[in-house]
Amino acid sequence: LILTASNGSNVTLDSVSSLGAASIDLNGSVVSRTGTMLEGASVKSFDKAGTEVGSTTTDAIGNFVLSVSDDVTLSITQDFTNNRTVTVRDALDTLKLSLGMSKSDGTTHPLDFIAADINKDGKVSVRDALDILKYSLKMDVSPAHWLFVPEDLDVSAITRKSVSYENEIAINYVDATQNHNLIGILVGDVNGTF
Repeated sequence: LILTASNGSNVTLDSVSSLGAASIDLNGSVVSRTGTMLEGASVKSFDKAGTEVGSTTTDAIGNFVLSVSDDVTLSITQDFTNNRTVTVRDALDTLKLSLGMSKSDGTTHPLDFIAADINKDGKVSVRDALDILKYSLKMDVSPAHWLFVPEDLDVSAITRKSVSYENEIAINYVDATQNHNLIGILVGDVNGTF
């Protein structure tokens, strides 16, 4: 909040909540990168100090509502059990992406690189393909997991050699009344089965 005095000087107040700001509803939805609604995802909000200030779960169509009275950062989690979702085909598609090729369906999207970087080293490599293969065969390696990003994430710089992006979901109080749509990426599910 910025206050302007009659002499033209400005005073900035960093925390609107200290003025007793009203709580407003922060609405959003959580869907997979293929458009599947994600029911039962845990959505938690944290204030600037890192204290949890709210939590909810997504409904049957992936929607959630949280009451907020200040800027918050969201954390979304979703359980995953591999019921043949991550398969050998995902490992093959990861291998193709690591070599600069398109996936088996002929497409390549920056979110595919995020899904393929199962070892989280910031690039898509043969090692990721091997880890996904081992995971699909129920061997002991890095597990597939959900990762969530804002729908409007700038993916223009994401490539197979640079899987780097801002994954903090920060919501300004003044923007809280807008819908906040989030994309769930099942890391390991490179071909987008889920």
